[in-house]
Amino acid sequence: MNKKVLAIILVIIASTLILGKTLNTLERFQETQENIKPEETPPPEEEGENIDEEDIKSTEIPLSVEEIENILTIHIIDETDEEAKTVDEAPPGGAVSWPPVNITKVSIGTYEGYLYVKFEFLGEIPVEKEEPIEMISLTVEIDADLNYDTGWHGTDIVIAVHLKYDEETRIVELEDLDVTISYNLPTTFDEDEALSNADVIYGEYKGGPGTNYFIFRVPMDIVGLHSGQQIYFSAGAEASSPEYHHYARDGLRSPQLSVPGSDGGLFLLTIP
Repeated sequence: MNKKVLAIILVIIASTLILGKTLNTLERFQETQENIKPEETPPPEEEGENIDEEDIKSTEIPLSVEEIENILTIHIIDETDEEAKTVDEAPPGGAVSWPPVNITKVSIGTYEGYLYVKFEFLGEIPVEKEEPIEMISLTVEIDADLNYDTGWHGTDIVIAVHLKYDEETRIVELEDLDVTISYNLPTTFDEDEALSNADVIYGEYKGGPGTNYFIFRVPMDIVGLHSGQQIYFSAGAEASSPEYHHYARDGLRSPQLSVPGSDGGLFLLTIP
């Protein structure tokens, strides 16, 4: 065998070895690739209307109704619906007598720095909208210094509850149920000016649609109240329709106390 033939044979052998190694490398690479699982992509979230937590301003009181009942020590029975006959922005003949805002009793108590107020009604607050009602509102006004010449018509603290029925779902959505506590009201007779310049926080509640009561609580140290303090107190409930702001209306009216300069009917109370 001459040198030229031997060289060709060696080249062929070398090429075969290199090719074999290359094929083995490719096979191992393919096996590796097959064992690598693709990164799992989480399924897209289902579309839907999620309530933003920022839209929910008031939350539930972390006490049971039974625990709250044991806190309440002052009970005012509403024996008359006279206010409904004289309120403005009402249907001809006066506001309609509608059981879910017809107050039967308002109770008050204190516990661990909170002032608790409970409204009780002749009828159950509807879970689903009843025509023509659009919104139910409850209001408590407090004259904290017994001075009619300070605050808004003497009122230093206003607690307003709103339960608004959604046009589509016809129920009160979570973001449309709130307890607004306005305090440090400036001295003015203009309601918009007083409320827009007051300090505001949101309160906690219990009850509402599906019950015949609504309870809320107020942190006394924040709004400037304390146990043993005397206050003038008034409360009211109303339901509005597209045509009448006071479609239905009821309010507590004290037969004993008429504050000079006010429209009367206030209760003189000592905070428990």
